[in-house]
Amino acid sequence: TLSGLGLVSYSFYLWHELLLRWLSAWIKAVWGAATLPALGMNFALGLPLALAAAVAWFALFEAPFLRARATLRG
Repeated sequence: TLSGLGLVSYSFYLWHELLLRWLSAWIKAVWGAATLPALGMNFALGLPLALAAAVAWFALFEAPFLRARATLRG
């Protein structure tokens, strides 16, 4: 599982801030202010959401290019 996280770490890096900014704005609209429950909700929803986006991005975009690179190198 750690090696899988290593594979998608760049995708996670690309997506986590964008998703957390969007999620934070939504949670702030729902909860009102930055409270401890809002922070917990941001973490509880944000981590799986960012990880799912990273896995999807890796599978759909990064992996095909990595396979093509390996094929071109021979």
